[in-house]
Amino acid sequence: MLDVVEVESTPAFVLRALNAGPGRTGPEEVEVPVLLGRVAGLPRALGALVLGSDLQSIVVQSDGTRLTGEAAADLLADLGDAGVLPPPGRTGVVLAGDLWSEPDCGRRGGRGDVRPVWRAFARRFRWVAGVAGNHDAFGAPHEVARFAREPGVHLLDPAAAGGTDGDHVVDLDGLRLAGVGGIAGDPTRPARRWPEDMATRLAQAHAARPDLVVAHEGPDDPARGWRGAAHVREALAGAPGRAPLVFGHRRWPQVLSSAPCGRPLINTDGRLLVLERA
Repeated sequence: MLDVVEVESTPAFVLRALNAGPGRTGPEEVEVPVLLGRVAGLPRALGALVLGSDLQSIVVQSDGTRLTGEAAADLLADLGDAGVLPPPGRTGVVLAGDLWSEPDCGRRGGRGDVRPVWRAFARRFRWVAGVAGNHDAFGAPHEVARFAREPGVHLLDPAAAGGTDGDHVVDLDGLRLAGVGGIAGDPTRPARRWPEDMATRLAQAHAARPDLVVAHEGPDDPARGWRGAAHVREALAGAPGRAPLVFGHRRWPQVLSSAPCGRPLINTDGRLLVLERA
């Protein structure tokens, strides 16, 4: 099981991007922080992990625009190659969903193809694993299956990505990951399941005794007024083991927390974490 020892509160780097402003007011500049930290329990083959989610913005470059996740993959890999960050060849990437933005930043939300982000990380890093968010598309069902077999790509819970039901647990370099994608809602809509189904799948993911669980939707924390899903909190409180949960969908004021589920919680909404071996 992994143990995130610390995450620095001050960003080491900031990626400037554009997001849709509220009420169709046009693009507004946002900052995506890159936070450094340390993690204990990494297998010998890995020197670091990159965690991130909810990078719903674009970066304008000299040759056009890219999804922020694509630009982030190259930035972090270049810094790793330069020795500023851990080497990308010994770094795994975990994505907790929602990597899409409308190309013109005309409106918030929407749903679009995020495979370019995953491929950008797979091309430069040791591997990329994670789940779909409710704004992420991966093509038609047969395309989802094909994408999940691409080198270095490990899409957990492909049913939440629009494919057929499949792997929700994977072992990578001695690190066991389990994942549950999507959010609670009407299952006739993309990347949604009834709350009871989500809770069952979360319990099953923890029952696999993973080192780390990744989900798009996280718990709420009523005592502190932090938004999330009550059914996730209740499922985690009764789940076996104490594997940390990486999640996004709702931004929390701080990255790390142990309440209210009695297990480590890592909120990556709108952030990138680079966790080096402790």
